[in-house]
Amino acid sequence: YPKIISKELYNKVQTRLKLNKHKSGANSAKEPYLLQGKLYCGYCGDKMIAGGGNNPYGIKYRYYSCKKRKQHKCIKRNEDKGFVEWYVTEQTVNFLSNAHNLKNIARNVIEYYNFRTSTKEIERVNKQISEVSKHVNNILNYIALIDSNIETNQPLIQINSNKLQELSKQITDLENYKSQLEFEKKLNLDEKHIFAFVNKYIKGNLLDKGFQKRIIDNLVNCVYLYDDKVVIYFNIGGTEESYIGLDETQRECNSVQTSPTLAGEQRIEL
Repeated sequence: YPKIISKELYNKVQTRLKLNKHKSGANSAKEPYLLQGKLYCGYCGDKMIAGGGNNPYGIKYRYYSCKKRKQHKCIKRNEDKGFVEWYVTEQTVNFLSNAHNLKNIARNVIEYYNFRTSTKEIERVNKQISEVSKHVNNILNYIALIDSNIETNQPLIQINSNKLQELSKQITDLENYKSQLEFEKKLNLDEKHIFAFVNKYIKGNLLDKGFQKRIIDNLVNCVYLYDDKVVIYFNIGGTEESYIGLDETQRECNSVQTSPTLAGEQRIEL
């Protein structure tokens, strides 16, 4: 059948599915670990997983721990859950509050918007609808030629009927996609719209877990945690999430300057 999505997008979805399998149970706990599946050790690159317990006074404490630390294969210390989630949220809000950063983001969004709603993209969808419609007509003509009174033809009719249903669904999906593109084209998205949306989106209580979850789920791609610095990748470089590895992070750390922040930590601008 004609492809509805690109091979590149399909591969990105498969990568996302592999990452998501590490998040099982992250949001079902009494107090969700918001960075589960997105938080990695800056030293060994392995996942940082949920941990916790009670101190001698019966007070509960929760933390993120490098998976290899428990195996005595990594030196990364445990990190307080509440602080890390607050800090990542705070840094994300700060990044998007910066006028220079926001202007760059708006430029990228508008470029993608113009590409997505271009005449070329709509024409491509129309061509796909036309091709699938031809397949539908061919199947209808073929079924019309089959003698339905002959018992041996029944399996053949059923197979083609199933295929017809699949193709009809493809046409519906393509037409819905086309309608979405035409609707978006009428929005005339500009820089002011993006500024207004982002400024409204990032307003909230940094200590509120619901606000933290919204920011982390939608804007944070992944986080590499060291003992003396935090490296955050945001979902602002493209239309899909992608996996960033430890090697890439270490190269970036070596190529940028750091600036002091809270409690002697360092914030890395990527």
